[in-house]
Amino acid sequence: MTATKARIGRKPAIAFTSEQLAYSNLEIKAEIVTALLVYGATSELHHQLLHDKLHSTDKVFAPTTLRQFLRWDDASSACGLIGQSVVEIRRTGNGTLDRYADDHVKIVGLIALRRSMQSVARERIS
Repeated sequence: MTATKARIGRKPAIAFTSEQLAYSNLEIKAEIVTALLVYGATSELHHQLLHDKLHSTDKVFAPTTLRQFLRWDDASSACGLIGQSVVEIRRTGNGTLDRYADDHVKIVGLIALRRSMQSVARERIS
């Protein structure tokens, strides 16, 4: 039996490392969005500041759709606003999120909450 045939159905060791990095990336992104939501909810001042930063020329990006969340690859402005050291994040594939059903549900919930906070902020300003 050749080495190629022996590997059929088994992943190379690097695949496990790549999976762990992709999962860690999902967790970091979710933590940043959670921190932004907590920051915006802790006080009226923070809520107004978050809204202003999300809609100014000096923008802080926070995803409002699952597609934006998956493509999000620069958290520097968000980390700066919440006082967290800047962490590196990378784009995430749909398949990665699909592999982790519990996290998928959590992330969809975070994004829905982020959108609803955005709607509330718009109503307050109007």
